[in-house]
Amino acid sequence: MSERLKALREPSADVEESVKRALRRLRAEVMCVVIERDLRGQATLAEVTGAMTDLAELCIQYGLAMLGDDLAATFGRPVGEQSAEVQELVVVGMGKLGGRELNVSSDIDLIFLYDEDGETRGGARSLSNHEYFIRLGRA
Repeated sequence: MSERLKALREPSADVEESVKRALRRLRAEVMCVVIERDLRGQATLAEVTGAMTDLAELCIQYGLAMLGDDLAATFGRPVGEQSAEVQELVVVGMGKLGGRELNVSSDIDLIFLYDEDGETRGGARSLSNHEYFIRLGRA
């Protein structure tokens, strides 16, 4: 899936739309393969739920990386007020995602966390870490 996602990536000035387009295409391709194998009786339940969970995790990681880089180009990276270290958004998958039990019709429940407040540094404009991570999470 990771290699296919790299192949689907199209350079674009609108990074968010490019990411969404690549992820939609990957999801469609993976779903077709998984559903076909399931309908033919060639896939176990563990294979289906594993593939759907792997897809969700890959999409989250890819989205965070690409959209985080895009935000950083304008606002810089979020830096902790106390530690002066770059802060990362931690995404926790709840429910079926956390249990690696996603099926083809599952939605995902996510919790977003970061270590400390502060502001972005290194960009043309600055945001609070809170606002930066809200924008990243929504994207």
